[in-house]
Amino acid sequence: LTLDKLRRAIATRCLDRLARPWDEMVQVLVAYKKQHRHPRVPKSAPAPWTVLGLWVDHVRALKRNGHLSAARQAQLDKLGFCWRVDGETLDSIEGLLNETDFKKVSGLTKVDDYCKRGLIKPAGYALNNAGISPFYDPQQVGELKEALGITLDNTEGLLNEKEFMKVSELTNFADYRKRGLIKPVGCAISNAGISRFYHPRQIGELKQQLGITLDSTAGLLNEREFMKASGLTRIDNYRKRGLIKPVGRRMTNGPIPCFLYRPEQVGELKKALGITLDSTEGLLNENEFRKVSGLTMIDNYRKRGLIKPVGRAMEGAGISYLYRPEQVGELKKALGITLDSTEGLLNETEFMKVSGLTMIADYRKRGLIKPVGYALNNAGISPLYRSDQVGELKQQLGITLECTAGLLNEEEFKRMSGLTRIADYRKRGLIKPVGSAVTGGSRLSFLYRPEQVGELKQQLGITLDSTEGLLNETEFKKVSGLTRIADYRKRGLIKPVGCAMAGPGISFFYHQRQIAELKQRLAELRSR
Repeated sequence: LTLDKLRRAIATRCLDRLARPWDEMVQVLVAYKKQHRHPRVPKSAPAPWTVLGLWVDHVRALKRNGHLSAARQAQLDKLGFCWRVDGETLDSIEGLLNETDFKKVSGLTKVDDYCKRGLIKPAGYALNNAGISPFYDPQQVGELKEALGITLDNTEGLLNEKEFMKVSELTNFADYRKRGLIKPVGCAISNAGISRFYHPRQIGELKQQLGITLDSTAGLLNEREFMKASGLTRIDNYRKRGLIKPVGRRMTNGPIPCFLYRPEQVGELKKALGITLDSTEGLLNENEFRKVSGLTMIDNYRKRGLIKPVGRAMEGAGISYLYRPEQVGELKKALGITLDSTEGLLNETEFMKVSGLTMIADYRKRGLIKPVGYALNNAGISPLYRSDQVGELKQQLGITLECTAGLLNEEEFKRMSGLTRIADYRKRGLIKPVGSAVTGGSRLSFLYRPEQVGELKQQLGITLDSTEGLLNETEFKKVSGLTRIADYRKRGLIKPVGCAMAGPGISFFYHQRQIAELKQRLAELRSR
């Protein structure tokens, strides 16, 4: 008896002895189908179908193992028997790969993860030794590699990123790739998963891109060491300005290639920067000079030649000029600072406030006021004055009024009167101001009483307050076509209604009807 026949015999015997005979169990299945309208009995069916569920599962196992006779299979097929277990979607797994085989063929280990991410979808599910398992078409190996960006089948002679970093000593590799300084040959599976791969020759190409020119830093100083040796802090700035040229570049501890210098370049750079002092003992830098002297524009005085530094040296973060303490007094003398104390005196700002005059600097330049001396204040060097000089300056300027209440300055007088040549009328003696005062903050102006408006108009012969409906001489000429109106007026052929302002001057005014009257008189004269 063969082993296969023995197994079939044992399985058949077991099935016959499983609770009930075959035919009886088929009838139970028919009853189940009638009640539930389908023959799909779950393995863990509830009572009263519990035995039927176990029997159905056993029958499926017999068929899978080839131990179910064709007759019995046909009998169950007629009833629409469901040969798939729960979760099974494939009738045949021929030509398909389960997950273990798929991993082995593809070299990919995280197939279940790729499935969850939607990068690969199983062809279906079937039963194997481990239970229900996904199965894949072999061509899906290539599709998944394409989805993962795997472009290399062979990485022989190539370096993955970790190996590249080790060989090249470059650590900021991902950044170089993102910046486009290096491009991988392709992607493949490595021990760490999917990795980018590079040719060894790309090490030199990348170093060239980064400007790395040195293989050794022996005897050289990087920028940090150069700063320490020289006492200078802005080495990168001096390099960009061309004051110092590095020997080359090399990767050091940081992610960026570092510039390297010869030790003797320390002295060369100091010379290029104009540093002339090795010791600053007993000297004042510009900040200290400002503090001691109270002067703030030291750099400006230096450029103007009013003070000459002893030399230059590093001070703090920058290079500073250095001075002797006695140069404080020398500079003050050069600037014309003559006062050590300003007590009881007024600077120009205070003088303006007290006097109400704003053009003090102009009056000083014109010689109308002379300062007591010069001293330093917040605005710089300022002239100082005595309080009694306020009255003296006002007298010099001809200011006679302390109060201008109720009076008109010349601008206000022009607006009220409609007359524009007030200064001319004043010079001609047609109007006399009450006095003088500063108005508008900066200008000296003559002041008048409001009633002087009428007095001036009377002096000028202005007799009309309104010219509505009247023509001045220019308009009369234009409308009448006659040009010798002034002559006709002098000859008594036409008499004006009165005088009023017209434009910038005073004009005679006429009624329009006087045009016809004048023309009639002229015609009568011609007919004689």
